[in-house]
Order: sequence, then C-alpha cells, then structure tokens
Amino acid sequence: MSVIAPGRGDFAVAPRALLVVLRALLVVLMALIGVGTVPAPAGAAETVEVKVYVVPPGASRDESLPAIAERTLGDPGRAGEIFELNRSRPQPDGFGLTQPSDLPRPGWVLQLPEDAAGPDVRTGRVAAPGRPYWNIKLVLSLIGCVVIGTGTGLFLARRRVGGWVRRTVGQARQARALRRRRAALLRRRGELAVELTADAVLPAVVGRGVGELTGSAAAANTEVYAVLAGTDGLRAWLSSPARPPVGWTSEHRGHWHRDVTTTDPAVSYPADDRALLVRVGGTADGTLFADLSWLDGVLSVAGDPAVAADAVAALLLEVARQRPHLPVVSVGPVPDPRLVPAGAHRVERIADLREVVRAAAPARAGSVVLRDAARRRRLAGLMVLCGPLDESEAGQLVELCSSECGDWAAVVSGPVPGAHWRWQARPDGTMYVANLGQAVTVAAVASAGGGR
Repeated sequence: MSVIAPGRGDFAVAPRALLVVLRALLVVLMALIGVGTVPAPAGAAETVEVKVYVVPPGASRDESLPAIAERTLGDPGRAGEIFELNRSRPQPDGFGLTQPSDLPRPGWVLQLPEDAAGPDVRTGRVAAPGRPYWNIKLVLSLIGCVVIGTGTGLFLARRRVGGWVRRTVGQARQARALRRRRAALLRRRGELAVELTADAVLPAVVGRGVGELTGSAAAANTEVYAVLAGTDGLRAWLSSPARPPVGWTSEHRGHWHRDVTTTDPAVSYPADDRALLVRVGGTADGTLFADLSWLDGVLSVAGDPAVAADAVAALLLEVARQRPHLPVVSVGPVPDPRLVPAGAHRVERIADLREVVRAAAPARAGSVVLRDAARRRRLAGLMVLCGPLDESEAGQLVELCSSECGDWAAVVSGPVPGAHWRWQARPDGTMYVANLGQAVTVAAVASAGGGR
C-alpha cells in the first residue's frame, strides 16, 4: 500500500483559504451587528385609548396646562404630569409641547392621567409620544460598527499596517540617532575650537615627536607630512621607508607609531624650520596635524560652505600662532571676516597677486615648472581666497605657487579645478582629507566678535 504524502503546496493553500473564509465571516458579522443594532425606521404612528382633553377653538378661558390640570385633576400643580404625557407628541397642526410653559393651541388633543374626571374629560385615541431618533442605543451601535469595521480593516491590511508601523518607528529611531550624532559632533567641534585657541601642550608634544624623526640619525632623511595625536600615542605619516628610531615602531609601510609616555623630554633635536604642522581636525582616535610645507600648490576646501569656512579659519589661526610673520594675502571679496587674518595684505584680483608675491619673495631664475609629485619646501607666504574658481583662475594660482614667484601656497574656501590638495567639507561638521585618507571633525572657530 502506498501512502501519498501531501506536497508543500497543499500546506500553503490551506492557510490562505482559511484566511479568506475568516475575512468573509468577519465582514458578515459586522454587517449583522450593524443591522441588528440600528433602530428600524418609523412606520405609521401608534395610537392608544386614554383619557384626553381637547382644547376648544375660540375659547375665552385660560387653556394653560395649570388651568387644564385644575379643571380635570383638581390640582393645578399636576400640570407637569400632563406635560410629561404629551411631551413631543405630534398634534394635528404638526407642533407639540416642548417645555412646561408652552400654551396648548385650539384643536390639540392632550392625554390626561387615569384619575382625570369632569365634564371636559373625554375618552379617545391619541398617538404615542414621539421618541428622538438619536439615542444612546443608536450611538453605541454606530460606535460598535466603527470599531468592528476598523478592526476588520486593520486585520485585513495587517501586513501593510505592520510594515508602515515598522517603517515609522525605524525612521523615528534614525532621526533620534541622527540628532544625537549631530549634538555630539557639535560638542566635539566646540571642544576642538577651545583646544585650538588654548591648548599649547599637544602641538609641543607633536613637534617633539616629529623632531625625533627628522633629527634622529637612525631615521636620516625621514620627512613627516602628517601626525595623528591620540590617547595611545603618536601615529606619523612618512615620506621614506627608513628604519624607525628608538621608541618608534613601524605599523605598516609609511606609518610609524610612538608611545608618547616613553618620550624623554630631556632629549632635544634640532628644529626643522621648514615644518608647519597645523591642526586639521579631530578623529575618533585623536587630533590630526598636517604639515603645510608639503602643500605644493593649492589647497581646496570644497563642499559645505559654512564648514569649509570653519576649516580654513582654523588653519589660518594655527598658521598665525606658529608663523606670525608669514606673509598672508587675501584675494577678492571675502564674505567671512575669519578668512582675513590680522595684517593680511588685500588685493582685488588674482592678477594683482603677481606683484605682491614678487615683492615678498623675489623671483628665481628659470621658467615655470609644474611638478607631478609633491615636494617639501619652506613656505614663503600664503594666499587666501573664497571660491569657486574657474579653470583660468586656477591656472593663475598654480603659476603663482610655482618656482617663478617663490614658494607660496594658496588656500581656497571652495572648489578649485586641479588643486593639489582637495578636502571635502560635509554639512554635519566633518571633513574628508583626501591626501591623508582621513575623516575629521572640524573645529567651530568663532570670529573675533564672538559669533560665527
């Protein structure tokens, strides 16, 4: 005897069919509950045989409810009973009693209590008192229909609703995480600005470490173009694969590490008068310093304009502290006063720079030489511009930074075609330093007036 095992499709079809049936039952149940709870529309008015009082036409006597109660019940104080028996009962003229002070009109038939007596009391059939359509039963019925309909709809669309809820919750979490990250970056930018203006210890530590590398016999001809100062020591980017001196270890080609705590402050090395190490920004591992003596031409800080201006302002502040006598020329309109250092020479056009540069650094013999690879040099001056620059302006800057006019460099807050160094500022306050392959947080440097 063979046994036929159900296929995978049999188990897949059954739940779907059951779900369809369940949905249909819910819809039918909702309809039945709605029909059963909504009051039926009013048909012909019901009548009852009771004692009544007919308001005579053209009567000269008082026909108010207290007067009728006194004539039929012997007590005008029972007028309220007559009002309650006839409240909202439609009369022949289409009106009716709505409040105890209403005056019955001629021809109205008013129901009286069972103990009414007297010559004005008759027996007749009257319409049953009207009931308002909107009542607690109808309201509860409508609420029940809405609840059942909403529940059924949510059940039928539970996957879409669940996906929407998950997406909404996920977006809210991402927004909170983004706000926390931005707040942390803003705090870090403020801390970096304080370090930039008040901390002289870290640059001294970095300078001492670089002095070990450039002045040590073991690392002869070694040139350092960047240093990362962190809690675990110094990490240096090097231009040559020489053997590391004592205290330094080689992490990989072109990168050496030094534990700062092992540095002997009693050992001194000759200062490298070409080096111009400036703080670029903070990373997760520490503070990044770059040597501007390697800036062979133009530095372009593009991207977000506000963050780019912060980065250039921080760089100029570092240059002013370390090389206060370095000539600085500001070119063209500069919307941010932080980009015009104190004592900077001002010119209107890039074409006007040539005479200024030649006066500060006499021209050398020979023609313009464009270099494919960077070389280290002793900076003779710095040009500061606000971009963007076009191809012609960028070409003029490259020419001015060549050997014809001395060892000048240009720093531009904005994009420059063909710039030697290109840093990309981001709206969240960070910047990618392409020539070092590092992402840093930019210091939020305040202007001289205390604002941004």
